[in-house]
Amino acid sequence: MSVAARIAARVEAPSAAEVHATLRNDALRQIVAALPQYAFVLDRGLRIVFANRGLGTLAASQLEGSPIAALFPPRINAVAEAAMHRILATGLVDGFTAQIDGADAEEARCFDVRLTPIRFDSHVIGMTLIATETTEQVRAERAIATQARMIESMLEGVALINSEGVIEITNPAFDAMFGYRRGALISQQMAALAGFPLQQPERWCAPCGAQPGSAIIEFEAKRSDGGVFAAAGVLSRFEIGGRLHSLVVLQDVSERKQLERAILEAVNREQYRIGNDLHDGVGQELTGIALMLRGVAGRLTTEYPGILPEIEGITQLVNNAIESTRALARGLSPVNLERGGLKDAVEGLAIHASELYGVQ
Repeated sequence: MSVAARIAARVEAPSAAEVHATLRNDALRQIVAALPQYAFVLDRGLRIVFANRGLGTLAASQLEGSPIAALFPPRINAVAEAAMHRILATGLVDGFTAQIDGADAEEARCFDVRLTPIRFDSHVIGMTLIATETTEQVRAERAIATQARMIESMLEGVALINSEGVIEITNPAFDAMFGYRRGALISQQMAALAGFPLQQPERWCAPCGAQPGSAIIEFEAKRSDGGVFAAAGVLSRFEIGGRLHSLVVLQDVSERKQLERAILEAVNREQYRIGNDLHDGVGQELTGIALMLRGVAGRLTTEYPGILPEIEGITQLVNNAIESTRALARGLSPVNLERGGLKDAVEGLAIHASELYGVQ
């Protein structure tokens, strides 16, 4: 008869030792039941002697006496039983990890299982099994691993820079972009890789008072061999562990810059050609027409004085067309090296301003 049963039946009073033992056992059960882990005591037959909590629809008391193997999915039974038999054979601490699948991958639960032998004298008479759920930790580790693989496979160069402007993490594309072996840039100052306008260390670190945010950057970057290239990308600042960090994502835009320069040069050459054609071609022809009209007007002054105003009107229209052509030519090619260069261009601008605004 248990101590509690004897007290209820008002029979022989329990001894102080029995009361203390009962209180101690109840207290231990309550303490173990409050643990966040699943705790089991197993005998040598790998049957549950004690469980601190129920599992699924089964209460803790219903689990006692059942084989522990019944709680494991079939695919991890072999791993679990091998670890438990090693405990019985060697008396050494052991363990394994287990995943219990749900309806989908998101519902799967992960556990870290630790096995510790229970000895009586020198014999292993059983073991404790402590199963700690690690589902959230495993999901976080998998997410971090996935993100790491994504960054590693990116074609853009990616680097994490701390609040002192020192590089903490790089991906392979970043190292290759600057001509360094994998990981060689870790602990280096980012400013050492940059030219104008980001060669100052404070431009890369997160100084006191700086706020998280993103900005587009473009600068002249320095390779390990002393060469330079045009780099462009995004610099983002955010907090990690209470400290501001900078994440930079870069591309080598040297080819794009060369293409842009080539396009601008081609446009400039075409504008120069069209400007010359207007000035030396259409402009000269219109000037010739204006001179011919003045000659005709001189001869018609005595013979047909009545049509002289019409001739003068046509001459004025032609002169206007000449000015428009010259203005268009100046807009397309304001500095003509073959016709005197900058000096003549500035003198022409001064004469035009003087005539237009009356300013000497």
